[in-house]
Amino acid sequence: MKRFTLIPFICLLFIAMSCQENVQTSTGRVWKPDYTSEFEVGTQIRPWTIVDEGMSYILDNMQSMIGVNNLYMVVVMHQEHRPFHAPEFPHNPVRDTFDAEDSRVSFFPEWERYGKIKPLLSDHAWINETDWLQLMIDSCRSRGLSVGAEVSHFPIPKQLVRENPDWQQKKIDGG
Repeated sequence: MKRFTLIPFICLLFIAMSCQENVQTSTGRVWKPDYTSEFEVGTQIRPWTIVDEGMSYILDNMQSMIGVNNLYMVVVMHQEHRPFHAPEFPHNPVRDTFDAEDSRVSFFPEWERYGKIKPLLSDHAWINETDWLQLMIDSCRSRGLSVGAEVSHFPIPKQLVRENPDWQQKKIDGG
């Protein structure tokens, strides 16, 4: 009797183990857990999550639970209360919410590449003292993951745009 009830469990375990490395879709494309995959399973990350949970812990969970093979960082964030549509972060052990700053960068800019408009570093020392983008890149590449960066839709702080209206993006009709 015991042997009979173990057979379905062993079959399920075998199936799960065989699907872990490569998953073939009905179109024949194969998912792999790294940058060589034919398609991407990606998500984003922000500095406060890395500070609160740790990069290795985050990547371990993303890879083992949801098969992420690409991670990108929001490198210029607009002012916004996070999480956007929830009362609190469901996973963060340190903070329930975070208020992102207006157009602050999470990387170390090469200042000589910028003209009149320059990126602003965070007002939080715990953010502006680390190049979070480089940390993410190094961590992901060591695991064979691909990486990316997102520039938010407000790369220039609102106050600077108010002071310099000619910097404001215009519609094609000039409006």
